[in-house]
Amino acid sequence: MLAKIIRTLFSRYVDGSIISETPQEIKRAGGGFIRWRRLVEWVREGDYRAFEDVSRDFFVAVDDIGSEYPTDFTRAKLYEMFDASEGKWRVWTGNLSLEQIEQQFDPRIASRILRNNSVVVDVDVPDFNLRLKTEGH
Repeated sequence: MLAKIIRTLFSRYVDGSIISETPQEIKRAGGGFIRWRRLVEWVREGDYRAFEDVSRDFFVAVDDIGSEYPTDFTRAKLYEMFDASEGKWRVWTGNLSLEQIEQQFDPRIASRILRNNSVVVDVDVPDFNLRLKTEGH
């Protein structure tokens, strides 16, 4: 939910703004929201351009990392995505703690989460949809 709200704010206030300008090129802020599992499926199906497009975006909210079974392929793609995201705005969501990411995926991936003055917010609350169910709504 938070990632979608951030994406909405980005769309409203930043999307399309000039982020750099040279005599040869004007770069504008662009971005979106994508579920990690869906991106992995596209790459597995051979759509490598989708991964490259997401990697190039100025801002991306990547939802639900760790929702797939960790394989060498998903570890490699997650590692590659974090490398390609350096110097860009990213919001990563998932149900795993930093320690769980380190154990289930790779310590290098957990390390990349902390790079470049990244802010890691560990929100320890029940899943929104499950919370509604238990509250009787």
